[in-house]
Amino acid sequence: MRKCDAQIGPAKHEEKRREVLDAAETCFVRAGIRGASISEISAEAKMSSGHIYHYFPSKEAIVAAMAAVGMDMRLRSSNGLWKARTS
Repeated sequence: MRKCDAQIGPAKHEEKRREVLDAAETCFVRAGIRGASISEISAEAKMSSGHIYHYFPSKEAIVAAMAAVGMDMRLRSSNGLWKARTS
């Protein structure tokens, strides 16, 4: 963990990552994944491009994180359905 991450704590760090992902989603809907730039994502997130790179090394990493979040949500949802069916 970086020194500045230790200062803000893991919950705040995760909150900022989520803000970047939310901003990226808005930009991707508006301009497509290829059409959206880090500078557009940073403007939408109201933080500098350098700050974006603190949380994600590249736009591809943002896309991968979005995919992981989506997969996690689907798995949780299907797990809940599975439990309901077997109860």
